[in-house]
Amino acid sequence: MMWAFGETQNYVGRFDIATCHDWMVAKALVQVKNSHGIPTVFTFHSTEKGRCLSSENFNEKIRALESEAAFVADKVVAVSGRFKGEVMGEYAVPESKMWVVPNGINCHKYDGYIDPAQVKDKYGIGSMDPMVLFVGRMSGGLKGSDIIVEAMPQILGSHGGTKAVFVGDGDAKMHCDHRSKELGVDGSCRFLGSKKGQELVDLY
Repeated sequence: MMWAFGETQNYVGRFDIATCHDWMVAKALVQVKNSHGIPTVFTFHSTEKGRCLSSENFNEKIRALESEAAFVADKVVAVSGRFKGEVMGEYAVPESKMWVVPNGINCHKYDGYIDPAQVKDKYGIGSMDPMVLFVGRMSGGLKGSDIIVEAMPQILGSHGGTKAVFVGDGDAKMHCDHRSKELGVDGSCRFLGSKKGQELVDLY
């Protein structure tokens, strides 16, 4: 990676800034800063402890890479205000060094008009039924799909027609499906698997 960086810089000229995302490129960030003197930005999308949902069962080598990158970088980016606090607490990053840059979307894909009733009908949902939409990786307890399932009995107690629609795959999908049956809310849950393109846009 660093050879390609150097060759590219030799061809196009010195880079003004280098930005790196997550621990996989932490060493490259350090080399860019130390060997080339280029200002660097390190973006956290998650922390090692956060991904492992544990303060004990995590990869210490990955955590060390995250720590080194956070220390060396001129600026550190977190993708939310809450997550900024997690990064500052985990790696002792001063607030003056932190930026919050939320993840973005391409808004033009959502321009136009669709009939929500037609979309809901495709998944066996009544046109006036409230709908809770989860889109994300269904892996462990990382994204909260399990929390939605656990909340469904209480949600249905207040809004009986509610349907929870889960878009995504992972080991938690089977768990959530099974748990919805245990809780007797499987008739109000839809597990659609992975979706993309216009079908996913329509669900939003």
